[in-house]
Amino acid sequence: MHIRPLIQTVALSATLTLACAGAFAQTTDGQSTTEPKPATPPPADRGESTSYDVRQWTHGSYIGGNVGATDWRTDCPSGSGCEDSTVGFKLYGGTKFNNFLGAELGYVNLGRPDTNGGHQTAQGANLSLIAGIPIGDRFGVNAKVGTLYAWTNTTGNVPSHQAGKERDFGLSYGAGATMALAPRVQLRVDWDRYNVDFKGRDGKVDMLSAGVQYLF
Repeated sequence: MHIRPLIQTVALSATLTLACAGAFAQTTDGQSTTEPKPATPPPADRGESTSYDVRQWTHGSYIGGNVGATDWRTDCPSGSGCEDSTVGFKLYGGTKFNNFLGAELGYVNLGRPDTNGGHQTAQGANLSLIAGIPIGDRFGVNAKVGTLYAWTNTTGNVPSHQAGKERDFGLSYGAGATMALAPRVQLRVDWDRYNVDFKGRDGKVDMLSAGVQYLF
């Protein structure tokens, strides 16, 4: 994190050096520096930050991906060899309507916890509304609520679970934070809860994940 201020200082010094060199060249090329020059309109203010793209907090679109740990909040009898945690990931894209509100669509894979005689899988398409606020020019926090259309599969001998496939909509919600790493790149950390239907029962799966998203 100490490299970026150094790069910015070097870039500023280089810019000032070039500007001074240009001014000196104009005074030594035999042309008068007092001649009136055509007026040029000032550059349009597009709301761009010198260090970080301000669109990370305002309107704009993004794509990204996260990887993390999932917690399957299901009945898992002690000593049954039933796992209740595994690795999951998500891929997503979103857009901001204004400074505070946006929408996001993505694919979620909640992993594959195994048991002694079977396993479960859960994945789906998630649509969420996201409300967020910036904290300074690098950080932001957000909360989200939406729905996950999930398809699940339970196979083999999973304690307290019925084998079979299921597809249905379920509530999803969560919270997260972002930190700008570069003008269009952000580090993103999310906690999400997904309500998913398994054969013969309802379930909940939490995911704590981290990843990177790109603004465009």
